[in-house]
Amino acid sequence: METHIDYLKKALEYFEYSFEKVKTLPKHVKDLDHESLETWKSFAARFARASDLFLGKYLRGKILESDPGFRGSFRDMLNQGAKLGFIEDETTWLKIRELRNTVAHEYNNQAFDDYISFLLKYAPHIISIKELIKR
Repeated sequence: METHIDYLKKALEYFEYSFEKVKTLPKHVKDLDHESLETWKSFAARFARASDLFLGKYLRGKILESDPGFRGSFRDMLNQGAKLGFIEDETTWLKIRELRNTVAHEYNNQAFDDYISFLLKYAPHIISIKELIKR
């Protein structure tokens, strides 16, 4: 578990760095130059990496420590994580996972504009992971 926590901490550090960079960038693809688009894509990748490490490694590991017999679906894992107090809102984390999966490969302007909006809306939840893993 310690290895997963170390990877997660590093991913969160990179994510926060990228978050600070994108705060000053335009929010619409049509307004982005190549460098800005690359910065947004890096931020999106770091969002995905941090959320994957948190949900797939850390949260699952914590649940299995509490209940070694747990064998539920992803949704069951989120519900169990909320019941055990590891996360506050399973709906938010489900939304993070679902949208991350569906938009990851779409590159038309409207889809990417929506994705940017989503990333900015849910970035604080990713950053809050730091507090969750301190407990």
